[in-house]
Amino acid sequence: MTLLRRLLGERRGVAAVEFAIACSALIVLTLGVIEASVLGWTQVVLQLTASQTARCAGLGTLACSDPVSYAVTTAGNWLFANAVAAANVTVERNVTCGMAPGHYVRVTVTTHFDGAGMLPPPLNGMQVSAHSCYFTGT
Repeated sequence: MTLLRRLLGERRGVAAVEFAIACSALIVLTLGVIEASVLGWTQVVLQLTASQTARCAGLGTLACSDPVSYAVTTAGNWLFANAVAAANVTVERNVTCGMAPGHYVRVTVTTHFDGAGMLPPPLNGMQVSAHSCYFTGT
């Protein structure tokens, strides 16, 4: 009985146990914030890729003789290789964009975001896409 009373009264390891509990929660929170940032970065890169590809295709520059390949290369330079496949890029010419009159080039770039599993299911494994239009004439 005295041994049990002595063990219950001992307080030397309490700080280490509390630190382990708090630190594990902070690590999970930090990794979740990092993964959410990567998701945001992916969205920004797709939007920039769509904008640059639409502009390049609309201007008809030599660098954009193949806009799909241009978009895949641009996204691969900012994200990681093979983040966007050619099948995930759509280039439409002579279309209207929104309610604006005239003819546009519209580029849509899509990718599948698979993170490390730190985000909840609606965000992890979601399809991320962006589109952009560039005016080519009336």
